[in-house]
Amino acid sequence: MIGDRLRLARKRAGLTIQELAERLTPNVPEPTLRNYEENLARASQDTQLDLCKALDVTLEYLHGGRVAALRNMEWRQDPAATEQERAEAEVLVFE
Repeated sequence: MIGDRLRLARKRAGLTIQELAERLTPNVPEPTLRNYEENLARASQDTQLDLCKALDVTLEYLHGGRVAALRNMEWRQDPAATEQERAEAEVLVFE
């Protein structure tokens, strides 16, 4: 399933689920995108291609496997870091 990679690609792009939904043609409802990210639903091949285009990733990236979550770790954050910079750092750690 593509949920973990989809969420990471969206965060790396600095998009909310709503913003991603608006970039897709035809628009995909936010609850549906949430279900994709939570692996509760599977996107069609056409929708996966649209997601890749909107997020500037490949299908291979989306199907790259499960992302291991790091738990119980203390993170240091630069108070001046933007949300975009934090998302990019998270993606680097999890990829």
